[in-house]
Amino acid sequence: MLVLKYGQRTHIATTVRELANIAAGAMVFGRFVSDRPFSAWWALAGVALWACFVGFGVALVKRSEP
Repeated sequence: MLVLKYGQRTHIATTVRELANIAAGAMVFGRFVSDRPFSAWWALAGVALWACFVGFGVALVKRSEP
């Protein structure tokens, strides 16, 4: 099993939270600049993906040291 140190987990968590913002931007705000009509389901999927990524990042940081 891969065991990460606190600093490594913090760095990965930060990167995952940045990835969450990029995913939300692409899936939610990207619909406004495209030629396709706005879809509430697509926006909801973007928000759900953002919440999953942020939750994963927070869970990585809160994990206690072995």
